[in-house]
Amino acid sequence: MKSLSRGTAFAVPTVLAMTFGGLLLAAPAHAADAFAVTTPAPGATGVAQTFPNVVPFEGTGAPAGDNVTVSYLDANGASHNATFGGSTVDAATGQWSGNENFDQLSPGQTAVVATVTAVNAGGTVDLTTTTSFELAVAPNSLTPFTVTKPVSNSTTPVESTTPTFEGAGQAGDTITITYGARAAKTGVAATTVVKTDNTWSTTTDFSQLEPGATEGSALVNETDPAGNPVPGADQKRINFVFPSAPAAAVPASIAVTPTKTSVLEASTTGVAVSAEGFSPDEQVVVAVTDAKGTVIPLAGDRPAQTFASDTDGSYADVLRLPANLVGGTYTVTIVGVRSGVSVKSSFYALGAPTITSPTNGQKLVGSTVTFAGTGTPGSDIGVIVLTTKAYKAALAQAKAAEAKSSASASRLASPRAGTTATPADPTARIIVGSNGRWSVTLAAKPGDYTAVAIAALLDANGDPVVDAAGTPVAAGPSAPVEFTLTAAVVTPAAAGTGVDGDGTTTLAYTGSDTAPLAIGGSLVLLVGAGLLLAARRRRSVEV
Repeated sequence: MKSLSRGTAFAVPTVLAMTFGGLLLAAPAHAADAFAVTTPAPGATGVAQTFPNVVPFEGTGAPAGDNVTVSYLDANGASHNATFGGSTVDAATGQWSGNENFDQLSPGQTAVVATVTAVNAGGTVDLTTTTSFELAVAPNSLTPFTVTKPVSNSTTPVESTTPTFEGAGQAGDTITITYGARAAKTGVAATTVVKTDNTWSTTTDFSQLEPGATEGSALVNETDPAGNPVPGADQKRINFVFPSAPAAAVPASIAVTPTKTSVLEASTTGVAVSAEGFSPDEQVVVAVTDAKGTVIPLAGDRPAQTFASDTDGSYADVLRLPANLVGGTYTVTIVGVRSGVSVKSSFYALGAPTITSPTNGQKLVGSTVTFAGTGTPGSDIGVIVLTTKAYKAALAQAKAAEAKSSASASRLASPRAGTTATPADPTARIIVGSNGRWSVTLAAKPGDYTAVAIAALLDANGDPVVDAAGTPVAAGPSAPVEFTLTAAVVTPAAAGTGVDGDGTTTLAYTGSDTAPLAIGGSLVLLVGAGLLLAARRRRSVEV
């Protein structure tokens, strides 16, 4: 800094302060800028819109605490406010900015004459300036974007399930019609290009609507050849009614296969279900309940959520039940979470029977043996009784036959001639009562015996119910029960004709030491099958 001397000037920075007579004099930190618009530049052409109708403004010289507003004139000289959302003013520099909307310019108007005003907190105008520029695209086209057909919100149905949409727009622009499709997706009903006469028309396709839906709602958009939104061409929502559903409704239904099976099959192969009528791709909840309404947990690896098909709303599954399931009637219920559609169907699972009397190793005295046990209500029980020696021999023979051949149970179910003693009444049925219990009484001579029980379903004619493969629906055998009877043979009692689980049936056994007695009507045909099942059961235990 130069020293103070006569004829010289101060050469001090303006940021320094000097004291004269006790007064502090401070120079301003910057020279005051004029209140002006810098963006868009005054007289600029081809000014772009960052959003339809919106142009960013920037400028200088705004007083601290003021708000900057912008207004403009349409072709008729009417003034419109452009400012929305307020402005930002830097108190230290006076620079300001804001987004201005010119959506009220006249159709085809691109020239903008704007008045910019700085208003203080008290509402007083502090500063005013003007600017002018030209937009690249008119916010409002000379040919406004319109949809003239169908008329939105009309209660009159459109002409078909593929209605024609018509309207106007800027030649060369693209019209896209979309709608809310099934599976929460967006469907495209049509796209077309505006013709040179500024009109457009197209046939639509709403086939991906929810099945059965007859109310339509479409969004229609206009974009320029580059795919950008057209200023002033706001999206149009058109609500209308179809004369019938573009996608036919699918009646709710369910099928369970098989309808009659065994607990063993239900827990290994499973029960197949197929259902229809759900909303495509909606979550469905599957539940299996017993006769009391108790939910049965499903076995195997199950997904956390299950969904209907995203194309037609169908649902297919294989349900595996627990191996310890109690036999009985079970209901499958499937509910659509979004649609509320609910379908249900039932199937019958035959459980393995048990022999509760006599007990294994029990020593009986008398001339009769009462067999009792448990089973699935409504099923038929077959009791196979042999001398213990014959049972072990037959079991070994069945195991050997299984090892040599894959012959079916039905083949083994026909004993060779001379090996089966004729029961006193082979047609007598043993039916498990509603209380889940059964019993039958046999008159027999002294000896060591082994008995097993099998369960099966019989039709109205007393013949075994078979599955799709022709195999009888059977369960068991029960665990073998060995017992000893010591008494003189007495005169056989008369044979009964079946029980309901609460009474007894009395049959006579006076056969040889090697011939089995099969009690239980048509279940005599399953004697061989019962021995084969016993062989398999024993093998699995041994392994």
